[in-house]
Parts: sequence; structure tokens; C-alpha cells
Amino acid sequence: EAARMLDRLVAAQPNDPGLLTKRAQVLRELGREDHALVDLEAAYALDASLSGELVHALELAVARADPPEDLRYALRLVDVLEAGGDLAGARARLAEFLTHKPDDLAGFRRLASLDGRLGHKEEALLTLERIAALETGSGLVEVALALSDAATEADDPSLARPALER
Repeated sequence: EAARMLDRLVAAQPNDPGLLTKRAQVLRELGREDHALVDLEAAYALDASLSGELVHALELAVARADPPEDLRYALRLVDVLEAGGDLAGARARLAEFLTHKPDDLAGFRRLASLDGRLGHKEEALLTLERIAALETGSGLVEVALALSDAATEADDPSLARPALER
């Protein structure tokens, strides 16, 4: 009954993040987590200060989802954390996810970007090495040069040698 009443209220005021959040709570209690997540996404789009609730819901979604949905939720979680300025949290979630997806080139590129923005030089170097191992074609040239710069900065230019030779 509460869900129906909230449905009517949300229909009357679809741009009210408070109502969307309340309905998400009721839906979650009813075991309809996917529907709750849709409402939390809509509430977050209207009010970015609701990111904490969305982050929590996305973490639960990642944990319960099967591939490839877990990837979608994990990347959305990283987006929300990054948009909220929690770069370290975004990096940690992405790195954890990539332990299960060792061939995800796009994920490792994003991880390298986060490493660079955070100033994590050693982690960036390791990530660039991983990207170089996965990359082919013209993308390998870019990564090999970035890896060479990072390795030189770390006073160990020999780390870039395998990628440069490839």
C-alpha cells in the first residue's frame, strides 16, 4: 500500500528527489532493488548530494549481479565516486573490479587516468605496464611513450623497454 501511495506522489511530483528516495527505500524493503536503483539514479540526477545513497545501492548491485551486469554497475559506481570527488574511492573500486577482469583494456586506461590525477606515480607505472601488455596497434605507441616518460620519471627507464620494443 505504501508503495502505491508513493507511486502516486512521484507521478504527481516526478522531479522531487525526496519522494524518489523514499520510494527507493520502500522498493528496497520489498526486495525490488533494481527498481530502487532506478529511483536513486533519478534522485541523484536531480540532487548530487544524494550520492551516498546511490553509492551504497550500486555497491549492493555490483555484489549481487552476474556478468556483464556487474561491470555496468561497477563502472557506474566509479563514475559516481569520481563525480563526487572521491578519486581514491573510485580508484580502489576500479582496481578491485579489475582483479576479476585482467584483460579489460578500457578499465585499465581509466585506472591509469585516476592514478595520474591522484599523483600515484608507482601505481600509474604498473598500470601503464599492464596496458602496454594488452594494447596493440597505434594505441601501443601512445602507451609505450607514456610508459617511457613514467619510467624515466621513476628513475628506471628500463621498465619501458619491453613496450618500446613491441
